[in-house]
Amino acid sequence: MIPRITWIELRRSTAPVLGVLVLLLTGYLLYLSHGPWTHDQTAWTRQWDSLAIWSRQLLMFLCPVALGLGAWQGRRDHRSRMIELLTTVPRPGWQRFTPTVLAIGLALLGGFLLILLPGAIQVAGSSTYQHLGWLPVLGVGLLALVGCGWLGMGLGRLLPSVLTPPLLAVAGLAGVIVAMSTPNSGVVTGTLASQRSALLSPGLKNVTDVFTTVAARADAGQTVWFAGLAATGLALLVVNRASARLVALLPAVVAAVVALAIVPATLTQIYVPDNGASALTCASNVCVSQVHRDQLAALTPPAQQALAKLAILPNAPTTVVEQNQSWTVQTARQPGVVLADFADPEVARYGTLRAPDQVEFALLEGAGTPSCSGTHYDQVVDQRELAARAVAASWLLGRFEQSIDPYLQSPFAQSAWQGLTRLPAAEQRTRIIALRNASLTCQGDLLSVLTGGAQ
Repeated sequence: MIPRITWIELRRSTAPVLGVLVLLLTGYLLYLSHGPWTHDQTAWTRQWDSLAIWSRQLLMFLCPVALGLGAWQGRRDHRSRMIELLTTVPRPGWQRFTPTVLAIGLALLGGFLLILLPGAIQVAGSSTYQHLGWLPVLGVGLLALVGCGWLGMGLGRLLPSVLTPPLLAVAGLAGVIVAMSTPNSGVVTGTLASQRSALLSPGLKNVTDVFTTVAARADAGQTVWFAGLAATGLALLVVNRASARLVALLPAVVAAVVALAIVPATLTQIYVPDNGASALTCASNVCVSQVHRDQLAALTPPAQQALAKLAILPNAPTTVVEQNQSWTVQTARQPGVVLADFADPEVARYGTLRAPDQVEFALLEGAGTPSCSGTHYDQVVDQRELAARAVAASWLLGRFEQSIDPYLQSPFAQSAWQGLTRLPAAEQRTRIIALRNASLTCQGDLLSVLTGGAQ
């Protein structure tokens, strides 16, 4: 039950403006922009962890807004020229500010959660991986948003200049950008420009796969930090003496020290594998992750057809398994396994498999082996590997084909195919076997192995 005076503050304070701005800005970013949170299998409307982590990414824009408008609200007593009058009233300051604090918090929470609700409904209705592990990630984000609003109120009362709100908003945005621009790899150096300090930002890094979540230690450290910011903001609201204001800064300082001691030191400790998401479900010799369990029936026919074609090679693979490893884990190359990567545009789009013949071709590429290099599209080494992988799949299919994705098509493929098919059948098979072995170890130039150095 919301007290009547809080309802009054919801109407008369900056709370409605703040709630509407959060609603509009979040709605624009999620529904009208073409940000990374709308793409592929990691879209924010497809999995719970994606929804939570992408919503945290948006806080790099929302928290500076909350900070600035909170500061505008904190200036209200100064604007009304009532500071001297109010300091003579025996009523404790916390009683007078509580309705406004609640109103600002409710507006921020309401605006943010309301715009996430349609996405949550979509995830609840479509995801095959239902769990509650995403709630702490989202909860920390909500605490950060409210904490920034309250901190802005405290700083606005402490520094009631008309310049305080815009300067705080700009400083908040700059601080978030700097914190999130720290190196994305390597071990912490012990300075503030480290991965630990990046977790003092409310935002998180981009979602790169559906098998990664945020470590509990990272959530715990951020909870301490944002709770400290909120406490400092509330303390600055209710104190009047200069010495008391200095003491009011202590919660944020202590929280920063404690948080930096709690949070993990490296990216691979912050973003950890979600074992529930990657758990395998199998039908015969075809397996998919829990996240893509609904695609098992569609994957099985093309996967078994690909295995049948690969059976003509020595030590041929006998199983198709989804690539279900987090980016933090190095995937081992197993000769007996063909990996089906749902993040590969040749295999799936938005987590849904492509047509069976396209999936079969993708599984046969490289004679059933994973790619050895990243596809940078503008480097000759990648173009040569793409050609070799496509020709191997074409040889197994008995007809020349290339990827359905134009970015994964190579200008070297056609000539390599023509050169291979001119050779005697036994030599062709020997070249394909050599290519497969080279691809399993990522040794040498695959196109040179396939063509005998002719290209």
